[in-house]
Amino acid sequence: MKITPLHEFMGAEISDFDINSPSENDIEQMIDALSNHGMIRIRGQQFTDHEHLLFMRHFGELELSNRDRFITPGTGWFPQFPQLSCVSNIIENGQRVGGCYNDELEWHSDTCHQIVPCKYTSLHAVEISDSTQGPTHYCSMYKALDVLPDELKGEITGKLLYHGDYVHATGTKHNVKSDEFTDIGHPIIQIHPVTGRNVLYLGRRNNAEIVGMPEDESNDILDQIFTIVFDDQYIFSHNWEVDDLVIWDNNNSMHHRKEFPNQIRRRLHKTFNKGDKSPIAEKA
Repeated sequence: MKITPLHEFMGAEISDFDINSPSENDIEQMIDALSNHGMIRIRGQQFTDHEHLLFMRHFGELELSNRDRFITPGTGWFPQFPQLSCVSNIIENGQRVGGCYNDELEWHSDTCHQIVPCKYTSLHAVEISDSTQGPTHYCSMYKALDVLPDELKGEITGKLLYHGDYVHATGTKHNVKSDEFTDIGHPIIQIHPVTGRNVLYLGRRNNAEIVGMPEDESNDILDQIFTIVFDDQYIFSHNWEVDDLVIWDNNNSMHHRKEFPNQIRRRLHKTFNKGDKSPIAEKA
């Protein structure tokens, strides 16, 4: 297996291995790459939805899709594969085949509203009609913490960030409740479960508030942080090609997608790996 960094702060290319027969050492190396680089990309390998799920189970237990769990329980995107979601703007027979459409998706970490957020997300590019449109942008939360001014770090040290109700990255609020949702939030600076490094955890900006802080003060601090950390120099942009498999670590990265032209056909299949435990606050 070969691991090649994609950017100074974010992402690594994985090559010279077979996705359908990974060794134990291959998986260990990929987990290490995710823990340090935040995101890995595998290109040029063809595999089915069933093989996609088999591969991702090497990284831990898979969650049911959010649609199956919270939106329309028991009716996921793929009845035969309830752990698989579809991200697409395609309409077939008058019906949307997936979620998110071609809308902008704000900077976020997946399932930050849960008590135990998912640790890994994977996306498999099944259909891409134009690889120059709709890139996904990734940012390292290790680097984000490094570049924050000490004054701002002091404002958030020891604080929790509460992400409110289930609000999608498109800004859509889903009026659903679950005992899986946190009602207290997560540490803004926390310990990465694999590397042990301190890392910034922002979840998402929409509907977020710093616990115990006046709303206007919380908004001001969060606006400053989001402006500083999501600078182009810290971001890797991935242009999708058919058969790409991208996996990212939600504990040390955030991602974002701008709106793209709706005439471009795009279909990606997604999985979530369950987190192992609730996030732990930073070490001194």
